[in-house]
Amino acid sequence: TKSEAEALLSHEMPKYEGYVNDLVEVPLEQNQFDALVCWVFNLGGGSLRTSTLLKKLNNSEYDEVPNQIKRWNKATVNGERQVLDGLIRRREAEALLFKNKDWYEV
Repeated sequence: TKSEAEALLSHEMPKYEGYVNDLVEVPLEQNQFDALVCWVFNLGGGSLRTSTLLKKLNNSEYDEVPNQIKRWNKATVNGERQVLDGLIRRREAEALLFKNKDWYEV
């Protein structure tokens, strides 16, 4: 149910917020933090830890982050890595949120 999903999200979110808080070494605006937590929620802390996205961000290359977010648009389907339309939309929304732009209609 919706209430069960919201309870699960509330229970899980501190873990993903923790990855961002622990690994990001530069100041973040709230929208940037939110976009990164969304990204990590989907991809995991290990992906953030080893990503070029994190390296660029920790080098204060904020303008590079949206492009790095968008790179993560593939999933394994039937044993093959494929670009998925749903992931393209999700990554676009996260990139727009990071830039503090309207992301609801992606």
